[in-house]
Amino acid sequence: MEEKENIDSFYLKELKHLDSLNMVKIITMPIHLRRTQTFNSKDVREFALKLNDFGGNANQNDISLLREVIEKRITNLKLITSDTIDKAIQYSGGNLRQLLRLIQLSANEEDTFEGIKIETQEIDYAIEFLQQETSYPNTNSNSSLSFTKRV
Repeated sequence: MEEKENIDSFYLKELKHLDSLNMVKIITMPIHLRRTQTFNSKDVREFALKLNDFGGNANQNDISLLREVIEKRITNLKLITSDTIDKAIQYSGGNLRQLLRLIQLSANEEDTFEGIKIETQEIDYAIEFLQQETSYPNTNSNSSLSFTKRV
């Protein structure tokens, strides 16, 4: 609890020191602070890319940007299929944090299936896990892989 308070204190009290830097700053903060605090004179917003426009047409620029993030974070792209990346992007809803979580969970699932590549089977289990996690109260913050895997 003390660590959380220290982090909160940084954003609530110490963030003003960054104002003296004459540059554009992108700062990632805990979501609970964004939703519970007011940051006067700061342009604070939640960030998500738009995968589709209002007409339902794919926004290729944002999709490409998310794909680029994944391709730069995975050192060996032979370990993941292109279809898996596409599916993870679609199910992330354009939210970078969610996208990275899907990829991480998929990589953990790949170990279960003893494959050499992260494929759509693994992303399906990651999606299922995240759906379960958001459907039920989370009683343990370290429960990231505590669900029963089907084999």
